[in-house]
Amino acid sequence: MPALALPFSILGTFAVMELLGFTLDNLSMMALILSIGFVVDDAIVMLENIVRHIERGESAMDAALNGSREIGFTIVSMTISLAAVFIPILFMSGILGRLFREFAVTITTGRTAGGGIHAPPRSAGRVRRHADEKARASVSSSTATKRPSQG
Repeated sequence: MPALALPFSILGTFAVMELLGFTLDNLSMMALILSIGFVVDDAIVMLENIVRHIERGESAMDAALNGSREIGFTIVSMTISLAAVFIPILFMSGILGRLFREFAVTITTGRTAGGGIHAPPRSAGRVRRHADEKARASVSSSTATKRPSQG
């Protein structure tokens, strides 16, 4: 879920940036924005898959477990692939190496911190169930307060 994956991603990235003494410059901001996009996209795909299972009639918890089981490997493999792409940038020398090192570490950390979390999507079943109960309650209360039209 974006509501939980996003704060973990941002806080984890800022913590690593602080530990390594990185500044918040244009490249770091761009890396942070890209990693947030990856994390939100993964969370939305996970949530849509869970909702698809719920619409097929599975209980909310079963749908969350089955949906995250189906999509979890894909998210982990994309996270590892992204980290593998940016690892060579860490070993670049010269001015470009120093310039892109912050970018590589920031985007990899943001993606790993947010994309590697599977507990929030698995809890989507509980959140979805509460949202459905609220929606049903608001619909039933709005239909109960309507008066028949006089004609």
